[in-house]
Amino acid sequence: MTLEGKPVTATLDSGAPVSTLDTATAARLFPSDRKIPGVDATGHDASLPEGANWTYSQRFKHLSIAGIDIQNPVLALIHDRINESSDGHAPQLVLGLREMSALHLFIAYSEDQLYVTAAHAH
Repeated sequence: MTLEGKPVTATLDSGAPVSTLDTATAARLFPSDRKIPGVDATGHDASLPEGANWTYSQRFKHLSIAGIDIQNPVLALIHDRINESSDGHAPQLVLGLREMSALHLFIAYSEDQLYVTAAHAH
């Protein structure tokens, strides 16, 4: 996926009503474009205890997957250590239902592929 033309790793979460972006990723991708409260350009926030979460919303211009643009997505920016995988890496962006509703998704498990088309294309 790309967020305003910048690549981000993402995961789909059909149980999440909104999409989220990790604050460290936001600060790294948009160091001069956006001021992320309490987070410096490296994504470090010394004032938050380890594992603390805080959230606020930010409107972006576009989010793109497989050449399909989602215009003006509102992402919840969250300081998140909870969603880290067993290898210690968390997805930078979690795609929730609000943004997924703009897409038709087909997961081909036997092919290890995800097929995506715009919802209005059908």
